[in-house]
Amino acid sequence: MQDRQGMKERLANIREKSGVNFICIRSSNPEVLNFAAKDSRIDIIHLETQPEMQAFSEGIASLASQKGTFIELPFAPLYTTRGSARSKFIRESNKILEITMHKQGRLLFSSDARRLIDIKNAWQRAIVLNLLLDASRQVAREIFFKNPMLLAEHGSKEDVATAGIIDETIVEDD
Repeated sequence: MQDRQGMKERLANIREKSGVNFICIRSSNPEVLNFAAKDSRIDIIHLETQPEMQAFSEGIASLASQKGTFIELPFAPLYTTRGSARSKFIRESNKILEITMHKQGRLLFSSDARRLIDIKNAWQRAIVLNLLLDASRQVAREIFFKNPMLLAEHGSKEDVATAGIIDETIVEDD
């Protein structure tokens, strides 16, 4: 999403137009992330790339916490990337974890599994989070058990939920 006005236009009645239960946004523009954190139509701010993670700030975390917006990071890069890319991802993830927890925000780690073998259960992910990001057991339990339940309760009264993803160029239905 290039700018705030472009995002506003795309958000108008998006839930009804696309028939989704959750609206998730991706952007490396701090102004767009700031707006998304304030906007009650946005359920999840997804940070996956280095520029997206670097655009995240304490102000965005604070606004997201106040509005109940979830911050989501992909889990797979914690164990699939190697070398300096992994170190950078761990460093950025740790920064986001600390900021979000400090502001009493709601953090999610999506499985981001590309293959069936990469799917990890919640306990496995909690252990990895504890080891690599030094997250306490309580924080890991909140991230992998409590927050997903809160999100499910928030967005859907049905058995199946869909998410609309708004990123730099597309709106898609997962």
